[in-house]
Amino acid sequence: MLDDDSTVMLGDFCEEVLRHPYFTTIADEFEKSACHDLLGTTLKDSGMRENIWAEFQGGRAFMQFMASFVAQRNKINEQRAMQEAEDNGAIFEDGNEALSDEDIFNDPF
Repeated sequence: MLDDDSTVMLGDFCEEVLRHPYFTTIADEFEKSACHDLLGTTLKDSGMRENIWAEFQGGRAFMQFMASFVAQRNKINEQRAMQEAEDNGAIFEDGNEALSDEDIFNDPF
């Protein structure tokens, strides 16, 4: 199991890769190729169709796995931000945020 810092770094990397236009192009071309190959099969080629479908699903599963690192990174960063806010006294134990002096003095009521 990865520690939080490694997960955050992997999440950053995965997000960068998933958003990169070259990766998007490669993923789109892979899916188009798989669909083209699938449509090129005949009724007798059921084993071949299953293999092509498995490859297609594998590509999708890999991208979902990468996206899961992005989600884990976001969760860790959110927890760190909450902990930092609690440590600074900005959030009470019940989850409510403390009001700043500016909020108090600018209250119209």
